[in-house]
Amino acid sequence: MKKVITLSEREKLIVGSQHQRVFYLGFVYRGPPLMQEVQNVYLKRHGRKEGTRRWSIITYGKFDEWDVRNYSLELANCEEDNVPDMIDEWYKPDEVTFEDL
Repeated sequence: MKKVITLSEREKLIVGSQHQRVFYLGFVYRGPPLMQEVQNVYLKRHGRKEGTRRWSIITYGKFDEWDVRNYSLELANCEEDNVPDMIDEWYKPDEVTFEDL
């Protein structure tokens, strides 16, 4: 004889309740004059490790011209306290503050 156990239904997450990990900063021009390309720049939050959280600036692109897929390419990373300095280096200075993050 088998005993059947009924399980309660899983609760669905409310839309927007998930934690966002990638934030769009905007676009920047990269390259020498008259040959610049536009790059969309994102800020990515990594997990906490030993009490310290790391952040990175990423963009999405291809490794080679003939690649089919876009990959996330990490441009820079730092600890949580140095995020505004890293953003000023890679993005428009004085655009993002701690309150925005």
